[in-house]
Amino acid sequence: MTAATTVSSDLRRDEVVTTIPFRRLVAVELRKSVDTRAARATLVIPVGLSGLGLLLVLVLSAEPSLELAVLPAALVGVVMPIIGVMTMTSEWSQRTALVTFWLVPRRSRVLAAKVVATTLLAVATIAATFVTFVLVGVLALSLRGLPVDFGAFDDEMLAMLLATGSGIYLGLAWGALLRWTAAAVVAVIVIPAVVDPLLWVALGDRAQWLTCGTVQAALGGTETAPGAVLTSLLLWYVVPFGLGWFLQVRREAA
Repeated sequence: MTAATTVSSDLRRDEVVTTIPFRRLVAVELRKSVDTRAARATLVIPVGLSGLGLLLVLVLSAEPSLELAVLPAALVGVVMPIIGVMTMTSEWSQRTALVTFWLVPRRSRVLAAKVVATTLLAVATIAATFVTFVLVGVLALSLRGLPVDFGAFDDEMLAMLLATGSGIYLGLAWGALLRWTAAAVVAVIVIPAVVDPLLWVALGDRAQWLTCGTVQAALGGTETAPGAVLTSLLLWYVVPFGLGWFLQVRREAA
């Protein structure tokens, strides 16, 4: 009876697994990313505050220009790694790993869905920030009676947003490795804010080969040696993400 029950259970489980397409897994991860007030606030508030910051800059500046939008855009970059962390650690921090990985025993599909969902969130956040800045910029300059000159705004702004958006993958990498939300959040704050400056002080120009900020600097348009970008990418993104993926696939769900 026990053997028959086990076989029947396994068959039902296989039926469930085969009926869950990958797009549904992505949709589930997206919904989980915005289903709480805290999650929605994490996405919306930085965009709103950066738009307000741009408004103040344009109103108070003696020579206002849309190119000044690059400065408040950095605020969005602060929360990007946190979004990645929250998505990647959700199964362990909310203790849903047992249910999720029972329904989808191929854990790599769940992890891949998290990466895709987080990428979509990053794109949506970048697009929302860009549109907000354009609207705020046009409104502020028009109210001051100044011409709206986009100039290098498009290129510089998109480069800045791409650079800040890449931080979401830093959050994914360290969230996958540490699996504990608090520890991963501390890591993605300490690495760029403490570790990178210390490396620059200790190594000078050679620090670009080891700092995580090298990747973001290259995306932001800073001329950087390709080898330095590669080593930075491997050290802070690829290696922790690969190791975290390996550990999550094999860790016992509880």
